[in-house]
Amino acid sequence: MPLPSLKKNTTEGQCEAMRCTEPGDLLPGDLWCRDIVSLCPRHSAMALDYAEKHPEHVAETDSTHLEPTSNERQLTLDIRGEAVSRYPASAAYKLAGAGAQHVGLGSVESVLVWLAAVKSAVESIEGNTKEAADVMALATQFEIRTHDDMMHVAEWVHASGNALKDLKQTEKEVSRPISTALSRIRGIFRPTKQLWTDADALLRAHLAAARLREDENNRQVMEATASAHAAGDDLANLSRLTVSTDLDGVSMKVLWKAVVDDVMLLPLEYVIRIPNAKKLKEYCAAAEAAGTEPEPIAGVRFERDVAMRVQSR
Repeated sequence: MPLPSLKKNTTEGQCEAMRCTEPGDLLPGDLWCRDIVSLCPRHSAMALDYAEKHPEHVAETDSTHLEPTSNERQLTLDIRGEAVSRYPASAAYKLAGAGAQHVGLGSVESVLVWLAAVKSAVESIEGNTKEAADVMALATQFEIRTHDDMMHVAEWVHASGNALKDLKQTEKEVSRPISTALSRIRGIFRPTKQLWTDADALLRAHLAAARLREDENNRQVMEATASAHAAGDDLANLSRLTVSTDLDGVSMKVLWKAVVDDVMLLPLEYVIRIPNAKKLKEYCAAAEAAGTEPEPIAGVRFERDVAMRVQSR
């Protein structure tokens, strides 16, 4: 969406976008090199979309607005109908802006513009939910008896599809900054987390290998002792036995683990059978293309189904 053009003369409490008379909320005006602008929810969303697609514009204007002209700059943002956020002209203000840019949210002002778009989306949910509930109730009770009824339902299907598409698009737009920031934050932590994960896995492998060697050693000691006892030696030498019970915070148990070398040799009782859905779909498509019924397959029931596609208008 393009950046909304602002009026030369504005009316208090009214949206400042050209040819718009809707009520407006006060927002940061960095995109227009102004301190404050008043925009309706629709034009606020347009500004947010523009800021996301043109980060270089935001970067250029941010540099001139990191230092407010007064000691305290008040930015009114009606998130819950009464919230007021204040950002003093201080190093903390600049640090907050730098931190937000670092994780992909942009400047503090652009975050506020995004919050306004979130507010607008949340406010629209109530009406959207009621409309969806009405359509759901109608779909539950309606019964198609004539071809005209089919035409009516087709219109509702089209309307429902468009409503769902718009809702998903709005959700995507308002969640994009969070998704971007979350991706960058995870990217910051990922290398260090991977180092710790790899180190932990390697240390565990060393401990497991040592524990297996210890278990084998104990087995050999017990076999040697049993053989000596059978030969008449009653003085068993168990000094080579070791027990891993003194490892602080780490407990280990030697057990059996099955490793499959060739799945084709496994008895059926040890194999989980999963239907090949892709193969069955291709089988049905081949029968449909030939204009015949599918040949029977043991364990499969073939039913008629309807493939539906709703085109956008």
